[in-house]
Amino acid sequence: MFKEQPLKQDWTQDLPKYYFDNSPFKTHFLSGLSVIFPLGEKFFIDSVKNYQDKIIDADRKEELLTFIKQENWHSYAHQKYNLWVASHGLPAEYLEQLTFKKLERVKQKINKRGWLCISVGSEHITSIMAEHLLKHPELLDTMHPHFRQLWTWHAIEELEHKSVAINTLNTAGGGNLRFVMILTTISFVSDIIRNTIILLHADKQLFKWKTLQDAISLLFNFKNGFVTKLVMPWFSFMKKDFHPDQIDHTPLMSKYSKI
Repeated sequence: MFKEQPLKQDWTQDLPKYYFDNSPFKTHFLSGLSVIFPLGEKFFIDSVKNYQDKIIDADRKEELLTFIKQENWHSYAHQKYNLWVASHGLPAEYLEQLTFKKLERVKQKINKRGWLCISVGSEHITSIMAEHLLKHPELLDTMHPHFRQLWTWHAIEELEHKSVAINTLNTAGGGNLRFVMILTTISFVSDIIRNTIILLHADKQLFKWKTLQDAISLLFNFKNGFVTKLVMPWFSFMKKDFHPDQIDHTPLMSKYSKI
């Protein structure tokens, strides 16, 4: 049984503006992801809590409660991160507001079963991104230790609770996951692209040759590119009998310490 492990970091220390490989693109790519997390995590929590009373199995109940605790701590940690981004004069708060408005529209137009389906798809996306980071320590090694700790901690906990949302959905009677996954992916990817572009533009780094080079390297590198390496794991979700527990991440997680 997995447990929550709070991460409290000192954000008052002197931290490099471009903490990921001294690269504006790589840093803003992850920052574009971070600005989604505080409200995104709350959405995931709300979506599973709607069906909390339907879970009878004691272990499943404990997993759900730990999931909620972990997601709350993720939200807390990324709120701190996003304040740090804003301290550099970058529009983190504006991007968080865009996320807020989108999630409010989702809540108004889609039923609670749909919320949970979106959370299942989102959890798969974040878990394969987490797996990617942990499988490629050469990426983590180019981060400042403060941020390497944050992303490693978050990645491990994403893999720990990867099955909670789908187990909750299955208990609630299932849903149209493949269709929702396609829509969720389009929305998620478009938000990351938009956020990264806005941050780069605000930082006057958008139209730079190095930005293009680093974008190609981080996303399309054949060895460890996020796009090139995540396509097949994404498609695994489309299998009829898919379940996150079909992949044992224990050996991978055992190579790291959460804190």
